[in-house]
Amino acid sequence: MITKTGWQDTSKGPAFIGSALIPIVHDGKTVAVHAISFDQTERWKQFFRPLLWLMLLAGLLAIGCIGTPVLLWYRKNRELIHQEGEKRALLARFKAVFDNMPQGVTLFDRNNKLVLANDQYLQFYKLRPESALPGTPLDVLRGHRRAAGTPDYALPGSPKEKAAMHEANVGKWRMDNGRTIETRRHPVPGGGWVTVHNDITEQLARENELTGARKFLNSVIDHMPGSVIVKQPDTLQYLLINKQVESLLGLPREQILGKTAKELFSSEQADQINRRDWHVLTDTDQSVHDAEQIVVTPGRGKRKIATKRIVVRDKHNVPAYLITMTEDVTDKRLAEQRVRYLAMHDTLTGLYNRTYFHEQLEHHLSSTDGEGELALILLDLDGFKEVNDTFGHATGDEVLRITGERLRGLFCDIDMVARLGGDEFAVLCRSASCHLKLQSLAKKIIADIQQPILHEGRQIKVGATAGVAITRPGELDAETILRYVDIAMYEAKDAGKSGYCFFDLGMMMKRLQRKQLETDMVDAISRGEFELHYQPIVDPRTNSVRSLEALLRWNHSERGMISPLEFIPAAEETGLILPIGEHVLEMACNAARQWPEEIRISVNLSPVQFRDRQLASKVLAILERTGMQPKRLELEITEAALLHENEENLTILDELRKTGVRIVMDDFGTGYSSLNYLRSFPFDKIKIDRSYVKDLVKENGNSLTIVQAVLALAAGLSLSTTAEGVETQEQLDILNAAGCDEIQGYFFSKPMPAIDIPDQITKIGLKRKMAA
Repeated sequence: MITKTGWQDTSKGPAFIGSALIPIVHDGKTVAVHAISFDQTERWKQFFRPLLWLMLLAGLLAIGCIGTPVLLWYRKNRELIHQEGEKRALLARFKAVFDNMPQGVTLFDRNNKLVLANDQYLQFYKLRPESALPGTPLDVLRGHRRAAGTPDYALPGSPKEKAAMHEANVGKWRMDNGRTIETRRHPVPGGGWVTVHNDITEQLARENELTGARKFLNSVIDHMPGSVIVKQPDTLQYLLINKQVESLLGLPREQILGKTAKELFSSEQADQINRRDWHVLTDTDQSVHDAEQIVVTPGRGKRKIATKRIVVRDKHNVPAYLITMTEDVTDKRLAEQRVRYLAMHDTLTGLYNRTYFHEQLEHHLSSTDGEGELALILLDLDGFKEVNDTFGHATGDEVLRITGERLRGLFCDIDMVARLGGDEFAVLCRSASCHLKLQSLAKKIIADIQQPILHEGRQIKVGATAGVAITRPGELDAETILRYVDIAMYEAKDAGKSGYCFFDLGMMMKRLQRKQLETDMVDAISRGEFELHYQPIVDPRTNSVRSLEALLRWNHSERGMISPLEFIPAAEETGLILPIGEHVLEMACNAARQWPEEIRISVNLSPVQFRDRQLASKVLAILERTGMQPKRLELEITEAALLHENEENLTILDELRKTGVRIVMDDFGTGYSSLNYLRSFPFDKIKIDRSYVKDLVKENGNSLTIVQAVLALAAGLSLSTTAEGVETQEQLDILNAAGCDEIQGYFFSKPMPAIDIPDQITKIGLKRKMAA
């Protein structure tokens, strides 16, 4: 059975066209569909068309009645609407800018109430938007800030917020969170103010870092050893200086910075400085310029300044800075001049020194264009050591200084005068080539030096001995001519001092022989070439031998006997007299032990031996070694040795005398201060020089009077006396009658070897008996 179970309307859109589907069901299953369609379009059109026209007409009427006034209003207010839109857009843009500013901004009215605040302000002080609504009083706003943990505190030295809130000011505030806010308040027209809040924490850190770097840089620059100046390249104004510049110019920094050279120096000086600056700035080939100049500084006067100018250029090669590093070399140059002067001159006399004189001598001798002769004069002061030892080194220095002045006054500018050292002077003379002129000049030099020198109330007198050598440029070197002139000077000394001598080749041969003699003397002791001869000293009343004087002889293996007058001076000059003297003393003591104990041995001491501070201990050691009794030893001392009288010499003599050794003054009367020596030291005996004995029998002579006076003086001082050089009976009788204690001379005996002494002692005794 087929049934309709329902229907379904399939129409769409307005119900102008429609359709229906009716299912046919058989045994519960749909087996077919019955479709029904209908079209009512025309019917609807007929019904709605008049209604639509009516509605359109009504709308047009409504539009006409309502739209016309609206259109008129719109046209009338279109500009205002446009302006309001622009304002809203502007306000929107302003708010966007205002809220996105990196600074916090607040605006308060005249009643201290908030007008507006931007987002950055809220973030700075951790405020919620509702805490900073327009109309919020300032005190309430600060309370919110305290509650948020961001109260403000005035920084040390910053101005505190003023009571008058409407005045402009600037403040810095440190927040609890460690941030630093700078506020700048400005009044606004009509009352109120606007405040700009800026977080300057990083800025301060950078400034502090920059300040620290600047301080470090300034400290480094200030502690540089030289002066540093930085100038503006276009104006040449001083932009930066260190404290060394202040010291150099003698002005504080604030009086220098911003100034130019014309404001600090004289016009001439400033022009010189500026010319150098401009030259460096315009020289593109060289960036560093060194110079040295005299600058008259405002505070320190005239100074010598060394400068190093450096141009710092930008990437376009345009000068950005002019850096000048300066050094005050005034003292340095003076020191260098002093060093150069000292390198050339003797500090005491102001004459040239040995080194420079030698250089100049070598130069003139090797010159190929030299003409004429060169004369070299070497001078040595006579008696200068005695002046030093007697009056002290200060007096000796004054003698040297005045001698230098006198020598300088004798020569012209082309001559060179030098002090070679000690009391030795030299002159390179090119103005007196004639031999006669040089003789006259040598005499003049010696005469001038011998003039007395007044020093500290006493007159000091020294002599001079000169050696002269003449040569031509190219003939000799400096060493050779100096050796020649030295030989000539010593030849003059050997001739009696206070004279001069010209060099010749014969002197060279003599000098070579002297050197050979000195060489041989070194080995003479070990070869046993030195021997002693002894001359008796006799008591004329009993013809008994009181003592024997030991006299040194040199029996050279090749030359035979050499006179003491030849080798003793050489031994004293070389210092060999010291070992020779000890050898002589030991030989004499050993020989004396073979003679009767009542006979003493007399040994001469050289003046050179007194320079040995160990003399007394050496004498005592020899006495102990030889077993000789000290009372049997007599030591003869010449006035030349005593001329060096000082505490040490007197101490040595006193030490020797205390042991029992007898001290004898030899050659009494030949010096100028014998009486003074007798007062200074208690001698045991004095020996009258043979020169007085020789002239005893001359008519109209004074020798007898002098001898009689000496014998009377000795008797008054309880001193024994010995007369040397007695050769005749007449001399003996005169001395015997005058009261002389002892006689020495050829009348009794000549010097003889030790082996002959015992027989000679006997002969002298027998001679007395035969005369009786």
